[in-house]
Amino acid sequence: MIFNDVKLIALDLDGTLLNNEKNISNNNKKSLEEAIDKGLLISYASGRSLKSMESVLKEFTPNGPLITYNGVKIYDQNRNIIYHQLFSKNDSINVIKYSLNKNLTMIIWSNDKMYCSKMNDNIVRYASISGLIPNVLGFDFSNYNSVIDFGIDKILIYEDHELLVKVKEDLCFLGETTVEFSSPYYLEFYNKLASKGNGLIIVADYLNISLDNVMAFGDQENDLSMLEIVKYPIIMGNSDDELKSRFKYVTKSNVDDGVAFIINKINKI
Repeated sequence: MIFNDVKLIALDLDGTLLNNEKNISNNNKKSLEEAIDKGLLISYASGRSLKSMESVLKEFTPNGPLITYNGVKIYDQNRNIIYHQLFSKNDSINVIKYSLNKNLTMIIWSNDKMYCSKMNDNIVRYASISGLIPNVLGFDFSNYNSVIDFGIDKILIYEDHELLVKVKEDLCFLGETTVEFSSPYYLEFYNKLASKGNGLIIVADYLNISLDNVMAFGDQENDLSMLEIVKYPIIMGNSDDELKSRFKYVTKSNVDDGVAFIINKINKI
């Protein structure tokens, strides 16, 4: 594998750069530092909000823009917003009403705040990862009016995978919304005009870099849009076999420093 023309590396976080303890390993961190010293640009491309990235940014701060909420909101290196695409109001109402009717664990992001339908172990677990304090709105739809009116960045439903497959089928009619998995237990909803792929196009254009000079790492369905548009898509070893079969380059898993395994090849060029 020869990657001598890579100028920008886009990294998914959970399941990719981060290990199962949600940390960046020393090997991954060292490889990223060496890549920057070599003149490469590093960007994060995550489903997380900027605030949810804070713990990761303390471990390693990239020198490129940050793609958050799966491309809904993009920040430059100085944390200025360079792109923001809110969820369709009509589609958000449909997702919220469906979730409340089915008694689902729903999480909503709006105005850099996190709201949820109920408090349970899943929410506690997710909140501990995100670093955000959840505001519980319950199952009365009227409690969501102000959030809907302000504008929603993203909605996530957190349930068992088999149930989420049914949810995805039921809500396939949403015309302005991307519905995709970011983990087997996370089904995410956001504007079709926002995706990691679109976000990476915006970032590459902002940096005046061709997609032929871009490498992207990912492990889940919500990474496909960026993996499919770059010259060097790298799928993680912990991805499922279906995803791995679609790409030429498969690296080691997130717990075996799969990011460093590839980037070190660039650093040695």
